[in-house]
Amino acid sequence: CADIDECAIGTDNCDGNATCSNAPGTFSCACNGGYAGNGVTCADIDECAIGTDNCDGNATCSNAPGTFSCACNGGYAGNGVNCADIDECAIGTDNCDGNATCSNAPGTFSCACNGGYAGNGVTCANINECLGTPCLNGGTCTDTDGSYTCQCACGFTGNNCENASTPTSISGGEGHTLVMYSDGSVWSSGANQYGQLGDGTTVAKALPIKVNLLNVVLAAAGGDHSLVLRSDGSVWSWGRNQYGQLGHSGTSNSPWPSPVSGLTDVVFIAAGNNHSMAIKRDGTAWAWGYNSDGQLGNGNTLSSTAPVRVQNLTNVAAVSAGYLHSMAMKNDGTVWTWGRNFTGQIGDGTNTGRTTPVQVPSLSNMIAIEAGTGHSVAVKNDGTVWAWGAGSDGQLGNGTLIDSNVPVMTQI
Repeated sequence: CADIDECAIGTDNCDGNATCSNAPGTFSCACNGGYAGNGVTCADIDECAIGTDNCDGNATCSNAPGTFSCACNGGYAGNGVNCADIDECAIGTDNCDGNATCSNAPGTFSCACNGGYAGNGVTCANINECLGTPCLNGGTCTDTDGSYTCQCACGFTGNNCENASTPTSISGGEGHTLVMYSDGSVWSSGANQYGQLGDGTTVAKALPIKVNLLNVVLAAAGGDHSLVLRSDGSVWSWGRNQYGQLGHSGTSNSPWPSPVSGLTDVVFIAAGNNHSMAIKRDGTAWAWGYNSDGQLGNGNTLSSTAPVRVQNLTNVAAVSAGYLHSMAMKNDGTVWTWGRNFTGQIGDGTNTGRTTPVQVPSLSNMIAIEAGTGHSVAVKNDGTVWAWGAGSDGQLGNGTLIDSNVPVMTQI
């Protein structure tokens, strides 16, 4: 007798999801993987339900007849058995608004509108902060995309004009005024046909406007131009530039402040009608602009668009620029003058113009100087005031209407 292979000829009664195994004179049925039963009847095992799957904790298990599959959840990537977080913010697959900040989290991300914007993060709209009047003390609010700016009223500073500032110095030009405040700002008002107010326009202003400069320590108003000295030792200028008085290596007017070319380490400035002056930390004096009468003090009468050193002058403590002449005071209290001398404003006993400095012979122990249109003034350490030059309108203050080419004491 020969064995019958029931499995081979199909006379077994195994379940369709079982495997038939022949044996001498018999056979057996065993359920396939993923199924359970006696072999004759096999039922699917739901590995997902009973937890025998090997899916990652951040994956979804899907049961199928006799098997299962793992798929990483949204926000994760991998083969389902191992799933890693996707940083949507880093790779740019988020849907946050351009004015929002994306924050990654395990399996997801969030969008939050940036400051100055409102919305759900996917859509962010600009907030008009000016509707809430954030600018204090009379400041003017201007809304910008996502922010705002305050144009403070004169005497106030800070992002919201919350800080009061006090004037520390003033300077008057031919038709405009500069006021410097304790916060290092400078404000201008008046005539502006050459841009001497420094606000980018040529429109006159009846109220002071803030010049866009910080850390100003000294301001000087010329005829139709302006100078400031900043705390870093640089000099900035704007306004009329017909003779190069701005020191910008050209003669174009400028309604915006720009630095004077090649001038550093400055400690003092002065502005004349059409020329400018500065003292460097080393005690040297420099001048630039109009030079018709030698007021630059460099030995000639050629105007200069760049600073030139005043000749034969060291240890300078102060300078003053007049209409067509210039003055300097040295650390030893002596006074030196140069330029036009039609009315005796040089003070050397002559009416001869000078293209280099000469000492005013009768003055010593002086503590302050000032140059006018055609006259000069100095203060002595004993409190007396001395003047010389044009006196036709009584500007010398000595009780006469006569010019003087030597210093006379003002009757104060």
